[in-house]
Amino acid sequence: MYNKYRMMQHSDLPLSFHALIIAVCYCCYYCHTTNHNHNEQYAAVTGFMLQQQARSTSTLIIQQQQQQQRKQQHLFLFVDPSYGESVGGGEGGGGGPSNHHRTMETNPLIKYSQAMLESCQKNEWGIPASSTLEPFGPTPQAQLPNGGRITLVGSGPGDPELLTMKAYKLLTAGGDDTDTTNNNNTLVIADRLVSDEILDVIRTEAPHTDIKVARKFRGCAEFAQEEIYFWTYAGLAQGKHVIRLKIGDPYVFGRGGEEVLQFRKFGVEATIVPGVSAAFSAPLLGNIPVTHRGVSNQVVMCTGYGREGTSPDLIQYHEEQTIVFLMAVGRLRTLADRLVTMAGYPSETPVGIIERAGCPNQRTVVGTIATIADIAEQHNVQAPSTIVVGKVVNVLLEKDEDGVISTVDGLIQTATSATSSTPITEVIM
Repeated sequence: MYNKYRMMQHSDLPLSFHALIIAVCYCCYYCHTTNHNHNEQYAAVTGFMLQQQARSTSTLIIQQQQQQQRKQQHLFLFVDPSYGESVGGGEGGGGGPSNHHRTMETNPLIKYSQAMLESCQKNEWGIPASSTLEPFGPTPQAQLPNGGRITLVGSGPGDPELLTMKAYKLLTAGGDDTDTTNNNNTLVIADRLVSDEILDVIRTEAPHTDIKVARKFRGCAEFAQEEIYFWTYAGLAQGKHVIRLKIGDPYVFGRGGEEVLQFRKFGVEATIVPGVSAAFSAPLLGNIPVTHRGVSNQVVMCTGYGREGTSPDLIQYHEEQTIVFLMAVGRLRTLADRLVTMAGYPSETPVGIIERAGCPNQRTVVGTIATIADIAEQHNVQAPSTIVVGKVVNVLLEKDEDGVISTVDGLIQTATSATSSTPITEVIM
Protein backbone atom coordinates (compact mmCIF):
# COMPACT_ATOMS: atom_id res chain seq x y z
CA MET A 1 0.00 0.00 0.00
CA TYR A 2 2.84 2.37 0.86
CA ASN A 3 4.67 1.59 -2.41
CA LYS A 4 1.56 2.45 -4.41
CA TYR A 5 1.40 5.76 -2.60
CA ARG A 6 5.06 6.55 -3.49
CA MET A 7 4.42 5.82 -7.17
CA MET A 8 1.47 8.16 -7.18
CA GLN A 9 3.57 10.93 -5.71
CA HIS A 10 5.86 10.90 -8.81
CA SER A 11 2.99 10.88 -11.32
CA ASP A 12 1.46 13.91 -13.04
CA LEU A 13 -2.03 13.31 -11.60
CA PRO A 14 -3.69 16.04 -9.54
CA LEU A 15 -3.24 15.97 -5.79
CA SER A 16 -6.99 15.52 -5.17
CA PHE A 17 -6.98 12.42 -7.30
CA HIS A 18 -4.04 11.13 -5.30
CA ALA A 19 -6.05 11.62 -2.13
CA LEU A 20 -9.03 9.77 -3.60
CA ILE A 21 -6.90 6.82 -4.60
CA ILE A 22 -5.34 6.67 -1.15
CA ALA A 23 -8.77 6.73 0.48
CA VAL A 24 -10.08 3.93 -1.75
CA CYS A 25 -7.01 1.80 -1.11
CA TYR A 26 -7.33 2.34 2.64
CA CYS A 27 -10.98 1.40 2.57
CA CYS A 28 -10.25 -1.79 0.66
CA TYR A 29 -7.49 -2.70 3.08
CA TYR A 30 -9.73 -1.99 6.09
CA CYS A 31 -12.61 -3.99 4.69
CA HIS A 32 -10.39 -6.96 3.88
CA THR A 33 -8.83 -6.95 7.35
CA THR A 34 -12.13 -6.44 9.14
CA ASN A 35 -13.89 -9.19 7.20
CA HIS A 36 -11.05 -11.60 7.90
CA ASN A 37 -11.13 -10.85 11.63
CA HIS A 38 -14.93 -10.98 11.69
CA ASN A 39 -14.93 -14.35 9.98
CA GLU A 40 -12.43 -15.68 12.48
CA GLN A 41 -14.48 -14.33 15.39
CA TYR A 42 -17.70 -15.70 13.90
CA ALA A 43 -16.09 -19.09 13.37
CA ALA A 44 -14.79 -19.08 16.93
CA VAL A 45 -18.16 -18.09 18.40
CA THR A 46 -20.01 -20.55 16.20
CA GLY A 47 -17.62 -23.32 17.15
CA PHE A 48 -18.03 -22.54 20.86
CA MET A 49 -21.80 -22.50 20.55
CA LEU A 50 -21.80 -25.78 18.67
CA GLN A 51 -19.46 -27.25 21.25
CA GLN A 52 -21.73 -26.08 24.10
CA GLN A 53 -24.78 -27.40 22.30
CA ALA A 54 -23.06 -30.75 21.85
CA ARG A 55 -22.10 -30.76 25.51
CA SER A 56 -25.67 -29.93 26.56
CA THR A 57 -27.06 -32.65 24.33
CA SER A 58 -24.53 -35.12 25.69
CA THR A 59 -25.33 -34.09 29.28
CA LEU A 60 -29.06 -34.47 28.63
CA ILE A 61 -28.54 -37.94 27.16
CA ILE A 62 -26.37 -38.93 30.15
CA GLN A 63 -28.98 -37.60 32.58
CA GLN A 64 -31.72 -39.53 30.81
CA GLN A 65 -29.61 -42.67 30.89
CA GLN A 66 -28.90 -42.18 34.59
CA GLN A 67 -32.60 -41.72 35.33
CA GLN A 68 -33.35 -44.92 33.45
CA GLN A 69 -30.58 -46.73 35.33
CA ARG A 70 -31.94 -45.53 38.66
CA LYS A 71 -35.29 -47.01 37.75
CA GLN A 72 -33.67 -50.32 36.95
CA GLN A 73 -31.03 -50.35 39.66
CA HIS A 74 -31.19 -49.59 43.37
CA LEU A 75 -31.82 -46.31 45.12
CA PHE A 76 -30.07 -46.09 48.46
CA LEU A 77 -32.92 -45.14 50.73
CA PHE A 78 -34.15 -46.49 54.00
CA VAL A 79 -37.44 -46.88 55.82
CA ASP A 80 -36.79 -46.66 59.54
CA PRO A 81 -37.69 -50.11 60.88
CA SER A 82 -38.00 -48.89 64.45
CA TYR A 83 -41.53 -47.60 64.12
CA GLY A 84 -44.32 -49.88 65.17
CA GLU A 85 -44.62 -51.28 68.65
CA SER A 86 -41.09 -51.42 70.01
CA VAL A 87 -40.34 -52.40 73.57
CA GLY A 88 -37.33 -53.39 75.60
CA GLY A 89 -33.78 -52.08 75.60
CA GLY A 90 -33.64 -50.91 71.98
CA GLU A 91 -34.92 -47.62 70.68
CA GLY A 92 -38.09 -47.46 68.67
CA GLY A 93 -41.30 -45.64 68.09
CA GLY A 94 -44.53 -46.10 69.95
CA GLY A 95 -46.82 -48.89 68.97
CA GLY A 96 -50.37 -49.91 68.36
CA PRO A 97 -52.59 -49.79 65.31
CA SER A 98 -53.17 -46.04 65.67
CA ASN A 99 -49.59 -45.51 64.53
CA HIS A 100 -50.10 -46.77 60.98
CA HIS A 101 -49.40 -43.60 59.02
CA ARG A 102 -45.69 -42.90 59.19
CA THR A 103 -43.19 -41.08 57.01
CA MET A 104 -40.16 -42.83 55.56
CA GLU A 105 -36.82 -41.80 57.04
CA THR A 106 -33.40 -42.13 55.44
CA ASN A 107 -30.58 -44.51 56.19
CA PRO A 108 -28.11 -45.83 53.62
CA LEU A 109 -28.26 -49.49 54.65
CA ILE A 110 -31.23 -50.75 52.66
CA LYS A 111 -31.32 -50.91 48.89
CA TYR A 112 -34.59 -49.78 47.37
CA SER A 113 -35.84 -50.50 43.89
CA GLN A 114 -38.47 -48.42 42.17
CA ALA A 115 -40.99 -51.21 42.73
CA MET A 116 -40.33 -51.08 46.47
CA LEU A 117 -40.83 -47.35 46.60
CA GLU A 118 -44.10 -47.65 44.72
CA SER A 119 -45.31 -50.44 47.00
CA CYS A 120 -44.67 -48.22 50.05
CA GLN A 121 -47.11 -45.70 48.63
CA LYS A 122 -49.82 -48.26 47.96
CA ASN A 123 -50.57 -49.32 51.56
CA GLU A 124 -51.63 -47.25 54.52
CA TRP A 125 -48.73 -48.43 56.70
CA GLY A 126 -46.09 -47.21 54.25
CA ILE A 127 -44.39 -50.62 54.24
CA PRO A 128 -42.80 -52.11 51.12
CA ALA A 129 -44.27 -55.39 49.94
CA SER A 130 -42.01 -58.30 50.84
CA SER A 131 -42.08 -59.41 47.20
CA THR A 132 -40.19 -56.24 46.22
CA LEU A 133 -37.34 -56.64 48.72
CA GLU A 134 -34.16 -57.55 46.89
CA PRO A 135 -32.33 -60.69 48.13
CA PHE A 136 -29.01 -60.33 49.89
CA GLY A 137 -27.54 -63.11 47.79
CA PRO A 138 -28.33 -65.51 44.94
CA THR A 139 -28.81 -68.54 47.23
CA PRO A 140 -29.93 -68.84 50.88
CA GLN A 141 -27.09 -68.89 53.39
CA ALA A 142 -27.07 -69.37 57.14
CA GLN A 143 -25.21 -66.11 57.76
CA LEU A 144 -24.70 -63.04 55.59
CA PRO A 145 -21.25 -61.52 55.05
CA ASN A 146 -22.20 -58.70 57.44
CA GLY A 147 -23.15 -61.21 60.15
CA GLY A 148 -26.92 -61.01 59.64
CA ARG A 149 -28.84 -64.21 60.41
CA ILE A 150 -32.27 -65.43 61.47
CA THR A 151 -33.41 -67.87 64.15
CA LEU A 152 -37.06 -68.89 64.28
CA VAL A 153 -37.89 -69.69 67.92
CA GLY A 154 -41.00 -71.18 69.52
CA SER A 155 -41.85 -69.59 72.87
CA GLY A 156 -44.31 -72.24 74.08
CA PRO A 157 -47.73 -71.42 75.57
CA GLY A 158 -46.60 -68.50 77.74
CA ASP A 159 -44.84 -69.69 80.87
CA PRO A 160 -41.11 -68.78 80.73
CA GLU A 161 -40.34 -72.06 82.49
CA LEU A 162 -41.76 -73.89 79.48
CA LEU A 163 -39.21 -72.35 77.13
CA THR A 164 -36.78 -74.91 75.80
CA MET A 165 -33.24 -74.61 77.10
CA LYS A 166 -32.08 -73.62 73.61
CA ALA A 167 -34.70 -70.86 73.37
CA TYR A 168 -33.91 -69.56 76.84
CA LYS A 169 -30.18 -69.35 76.13
CA LEU A 170 -30.72 -67.54 72.85
CA LEU A 171 -33.14 -65.02 74.32
CA THR A 172 -31.22 -64.25 77.48
CA ALA A 173 -27.76 -64.21 75.89
CA GLY A 174 -28.81 -61.71 73.24
CA GLY A 175 -28.94 -64.21 70.42
CA ASP A 176 -25.65 -65.96 71.18
CA ASP A 177 -25.97 -68.95 73.50
CA THR A 178 -22.17 -69.10 73.77
CA ASP A 179 -21.61 -65.46 74.74
CA THR A 180 -23.79 -64.03 77.49
CA THR A 181 -22.21 -60.56 77.15
CA ASN A 182 -23.14 -59.88 73.53
CA ASN A 183 -26.75 -58.71 73.30
CA ASN A 184 -26.21 -55.40 71.52
CA ASN A 185 -26.60 -56.83 68.04
CA THR A 186 -29.82 -58.80 68.51
CA LEU A 187 -33.31 -57.95 67.31
CA VAL A 188 -36.23 -59.95 68.73
CA ILE A 189 -39.41 -59.74 66.64
CA ALA A 190 -42.16 -61.25 68.76
CA ASP A 191 -45.72 -62.29 67.99
CA ARG A 192 -48.31 -60.06 69.65
CA LEU A 193 -49.50 -63.04 71.72
CA VAL A 194 -46.08 -63.93 73.16
CA SER A 195 -46.60 -63.48 76.90
CA ASP A 196 -45.38 -60.44 78.80
CA GLU A 197 -43.70 -62.82 81.23
CA ILE A 198 -41.39 -64.09 78.48
CA LEU A 199 -40.69 -60.58 77.19
CA ASP A 200 -39.90 -59.49 80.74
CA VAL A 201 -37.29 -62.26 80.98
CA ILE A 202 -35.59 -60.86 77.86
CA ARG A 203 -35.74 -57.28 79.16
CA THR A 204 -34.26 -58.31 82.49
CA GLU A 205 -31.53 -60.69 81.38
CA ALA A 206 -30.64 -59.15 78.01
CA PRO A 207 -31.38 -55.45 78.55
CA HIS A 208 -29.64 -54.26 75.38
CA THR A 209 -31.67 -56.50 73.10
CA ASP A 210 -34.06 -54.60 70.83
CA ILE A 211 -37.59 -56.04 70.99
CA LYS A 212 -40.33 -55.35 68.48
CA VAL A 213 -43.85 -56.70 68.92
CA ALA A 214 -45.96 -57.45 65.87
CA ARG A 215 -49.15 -55.42 65.49
CA LYS A 216 -51.40 -58.30 64.45
CA PHE A 217 -54.71 -56.87 65.51
CA ARG A 218 -58.00 -57.94 64.02
CA GLY A 219 -58.41 -56.71 60.46
CA CYS A 220 -54.76 -55.89 59.80
CA ALA A 221 -53.00 -59.26 59.98
CA GLU A 222 -51.60 -59.09 56.45
CA PHE A 223 -50.19 -55.58 56.91
CA ALA A 224 -48.63 -56.73 60.18
CA GLN A 225 -47.06 -59.75 58.49
CA GLU A 226 -45.51 -57.51 55.84
CA GLU A 227 -44.21 -55.29 58.63
CA ILE A 228 -42.62 -58.33 60.28
CA TYR A 229 -40.88 -59.20 57.03
CA PHE A 230 -39.59 -55.65 56.66
CA TRP A 231 -38.33 -55.51 60.25
CA THR A 232 -36.52 -58.78 59.58
CA TYR A 233 -35.06 -57.46 56.33
CA ALA A 234 -33.91 -54.25 58.01
CA GLY A 235 -32.27 -56.18 60.83
CA LEU A 236 -30.43 -58.38 58.37
CA ALA A 237 -29.22 -55.31 56.46
CA GLN A 238 -27.75 -54.02 59.72
CA GLY A 239 -25.95 -57.30 60.35
CA LYS A 240 -28.13 -58.24 63.32
CA HIS A 241 -29.09 -61.63 64.64
CA VAL A 242 -32.85 -61.54 64.12
CA ILE A 243 -34.78 -63.81 66.50
CA ARG A 244 -38.29 -64.35 65.20
CA LEU A 245 -40.14 -65.30 68.39
CA LYS A 246 -43.45 -67.09 67.83
CA ILE A 247 -46.01 -68.34 70.31
CA GLY A 248 -46.21 -72.10 70.78
CA ASP A 249 -44.36 -74.02 68.09
CA PRO A 250 -43.50 -72.10 64.90
CA TYR A 251 -44.66 -74.91 62.63
CA VAL A 252 -48.04 -75.58 64.27
CA PHE A 253 -50.50 -73.04 62.82
CA GLY A 254 -47.91 -70.33 63.29
CA ARG A 255 -47.06 -69.51 59.66
CA GLY A 256 -43.54 -70.64 60.45
CA GLY A 257 -43.17 -72.48 57.15
CA GLU A 258 -44.38 -69.43 55.21
CA GLU A 259 -41.86 -67.23 56.96
CA VAL A 260 -38.99 -69.63 56.27
CA LEU A 261 -39.86 -69.53 52.57
CA GLN A 262 -39.89 -65.72 52.63
CA PHE A 263 -36.56 -65.61 54.47
CA ARG A 264 -35.09 -67.80 51.73
CA LYS A 265 -36.23 -65.22 49.21
CA PHE A 266 -34.20 -62.70 51.21
CA GLY A 267 -31.21 -65.00 50.74
CA VAL A 268 -31.09 -66.33 54.31
CA GLU A 269 -31.72 -69.84 55.63
CA ALA A 270 -33.28 -69.60 59.09
CA THR A 271 -32.29 -71.78 62.03
CA ILE A 272 -35.29 -73.40 63.74
CA VAL A 273 -35.73 -73.84 67.49
CA PRO A 274 -38.91 -75.84 68.27
CA GLY A 275 -41.32 -74.75 70.96
CA VAL A 276 -43.88 -76.49 73.15
CA SER A 277 -47.12 -76.33 71.18
CA ALA A 278 -50.20 -75.04 72.96
CA ALA A 279 -52.18 -77.74 71.18
CA PHE A 280 -50.88 -80.23 73.76
CA SER A 281 -49.50 -78.14 76.62
CA ALA A 282 -52.54 -75.87 77.10
CA PRO A 283 -55.04 -78.74 77.67
CA LEU A 284 -52.53 -80.34 80.07
CA LEU A 285 -52.22 -77.07 82.00
CA GLY A 286 -56.01 -76.94 82.15
CA ASN A 287 -56.16 -80.55 83.40
CA ILE A 288 -57.78 -81.80 80.22
CA PRO A 289 -56.13 -84.89 78.69
CA VAL A 290 -56.39 -84.89 74.91
CA THR A 291 -56.52 -88.70 74.93
CA HIS A 292 -57.96 -91.06 77.53
CA ARG A 293 -58.47 -94.78 77.21
CA GLY A 294 -62.09 -95.62 76.58
CA VAL A 295 -62.94 -91.95 75.92
CA SER A 296 -60.72 -90.66 73.12
CA ASN A 297 -58.27 -92.55 70.94
CA GLN A 298 -57.52 -89.88 68.36
CA VAL A 299 -56.68 -86.19 68.33
CA VAL A 300 -57.26 -83.70 65.52
CA MET A 301 -55.64 -80.26 65.50
CA CYS A 302 -57.43 -77.47 63.65
CA THR A 303 -57.15 -73.74 63.21
CA GLY A 304 -60.11 -71.41 63.45
CA TYR A 305 -58.90 -69.33 60.51
CA GLY A 306 -57.93 -70.54 57.09
CA ARG A 307 -56.03 -68.57 54.49
CA GLU A 308 -57.40 -65.05 53.94
CA GLY A 309 -59.80 -65.42 56.86
CA THR A 310 -61.71 -68.41 55.54
CA SER A 311 -63.15 -71.13 57.78
CA PRO A 312 -61.37 -74.48 57.36
CA ASP A 313 -63.24 -77.70 56.75
CA LEU A 314 -64.22 -79.63 59.87
CA ILE A 315 -63.63 -83.30 60.61
CA GLN A 316 -66.87 -85.26 60.97
CA TYR A 317 -67.97 -86.26 64.45
CA HIS A 318 -66.57 -89.40 66.04
CA GLU A 319 -67.46 -90.25 69.60
CA GLU A 320 -63.89 -91.16 70.61
CA GLN A 321 -62.28 -88.16 69.02
CA THR A 322 -60.81 -84.96 70.46
CA ILE A 323 -60.49 -81.77 68.44
CA VAL A 324 -58.09 -79.07 69.56
CA PHE A 325 -58.62 -75.65 67.98
CA LEU A 326 -55.94 -72.98 67.94
CA MET A 327 -56.60 -69.34 67.08
CA ALA A 328 -60.35 -69.85 67.04
CA VAL A 329 -61.76 -67.98 70.04
CA GLY A 330 -62.52 -64.94 67.87
CA ARG A 331 -65.12 -66.89 65.91
CA LEU A 332 -66.25 -69.27 68.61
CA ARG A 333 -69.98 -68.87 67.98
CA THR A 334 -69.62 -69.58 64.28
CA LEU A 335 -67.38 -72.52 65.04
CA ALA A 336 -69.94 -74.00 67.46
CA ASP A 337 -72.71 -73.67 64.88
CA ARG A 338 -70.59 -75.31 62.19
CA LEU A 339 -69.67 -78.22 64.44
CA VAL A 340 -73.36 -79.04 64.85
CA THR A 341 -74.70 -78.25 61.38
CA MET A 342 -71.77 -79.34 59.21
CA ALA A 343 -69.76 -81.86 61.23
CA GLY A 344 -72.63 -83.64 63.01
CA TYR A 345 -71.55 -82.96 66.60
CA PRO A 346 -74.21 -83.29 69.30
CA SER A 347 -74.90 -79.91 70.86
CA GLU A 348 -74.20 -81.34 74.35
CA THR A 349 -70.60 -82.26 73.45
CA PRO A 350 -68.29 -80.87 76.17
CA VAL A 351 -66.02 -77.93 75.31
CA GLY A 352 -63.17 -76.51 77.34
CA ILE A 353 -61.21 -73.30 76.76
CA ILE A 354 -57.81 -72.66 78.31
CA GLU A 355 -57.04 -68.95 78.18
CA ARG A 356 -53.42 -67.72 78.52
CA ALA A 357 -52.14 -71.17 79.39
CA GLY A 358 -49.29 -71.17 81.88
CA CYS A 359 -49.53 -67.47 82.70
CA PRO A 360 -50.49 -66.04 86.11
CA ASN A 361 -53.92 -65.04 84.80
CA GLN A 362 -54.74 -68.36 83.12
CA ARG A 363 -58.41 -69.37 83.18
CA THR A 364 -60.15 -72.61 82.27
CA VAL A 365 -63.68 -72.25 80.94
CA VAL A 366 -65.91 -75.26 80.35
CA GLY A 367 -69.33 -75.74 78.82
CA THR A 368 -70.96 -77.49 75.86
CA ILE A 369 -71.16 -76.69 72.17
CA ALA A 370 -74.58 -75.18 72.85
CA THR A 371 -73.45 -72.94 75.71
CA ILE A 372 -69.74 -72.22 75.29
CA ALA A 373 -70.10 -69.13 73.08
CA ASP A 374 -72.35 -67.39 75.60
CA ILE A 375 -70.10 -68.37 78.51
CA ALA A 376 -66.98 -67.12 76.75
CA GLU A 377 -68.70 -63.86 75.83
CA GLN A 378 -70.00 -63.39 79.37
CA HIS A 379 -66.49 -63.76 80.83
CA ASN A 380 -64.71 -61.93 78.01
CA VAL A 381 -62.45 -64.80 77.03
CA GLN A 382 -59.66 -63.50 74.78
CA ALA A 383 -56.75 -64.81 72.75
CA PRO A 384 -54.49 -66.62 73.19
CA SER A 385 -56.87 -69.43 73.99
CA THR A 386 -56.92 -73.13 73.18
CA ILE A 387 -60.29 -74.81 72.60
CA VAL A 388 -60.80 -78.52 73.30
CA VAL A 389 -63.91 -80.30 72.01
CA GLY A 390 -64.80 -83.82 73.10
CA LYS A 391 -65.69 -85.99 76.05
CA VAL A 392 -62.14 -85.74 77.43
CA VAL A 393 -63.02 -82.26 78.72
CA ASN A 394 -65.01 -83.83 81.57
CA VAL A 395 -62.76 -86.81 82.30
CA LEU A 396 -60.95 -85.22 85.25
CA LEU A 397 -63.85 -83.05 86.39
CA GLU A 398 -65.97 -84.23 89.27
CA LYS A 399 -69.48 -83.04 90.01
CA ASP A 400 -71.20 -82.81 93.33
CA GLU A 401 -74.73 -84.06 93.96
CA ASP A 402 -76.14 -80.83 92.57
CA GLY A 403 -74.30 -81.31 89.29
CA VAL A 404 -71.75 -78.56 89.95
CA ILE A 405 -68.15 -79.31 89.00
CA SER A 406 -66.00 -79.84 92.08
CA THR A 407 -62.67 -78.03 92.37
CA VAL A 408 -61.38 -80.28 95.14
CA ASP A 409 -57.78 -81.50 94.62
CA GLY A 410 -57.18 -78.66 92.13
CA LEU A 411 -58.53 -80.58 89.15
CA ILE A 412 -58.98 -77.28 87.34
CA GLN A 413 -56.63 -74.51 88.30
CA THR A 414 -56.08 -71.32 86.40
CA ALA A 415 -52.56 -70.45 87.49
CA THR A 416 -50.47 -69.62 90.53
CA SER A 417 -50.61 -66.30 92.31
CA ALA A 418 -47.97 -63.71 91.50
CA THR A 419 -47.07 -63.57 95.21
CA SER A 420 -47.70 -67.16 96.21
CA SER A 421 -47.22 -70.66 94.83
CA THR A 422 -50.71 -71.62 96.04
CA PRO A 423 -52.94 -72.63 93.11
CA ILE A 424 -55.79 -70.26 92.29
CA THR A 425 -58.85 -72.20 91.19
CA GLU A 426 -61.56 -70.63 89.04
CA VAL A 427 -63.99 -72.87 87.23
CA ILE A 428 -66.62 -71.19 85.09
CA MET A 429 -69.71 -72.97 83.85
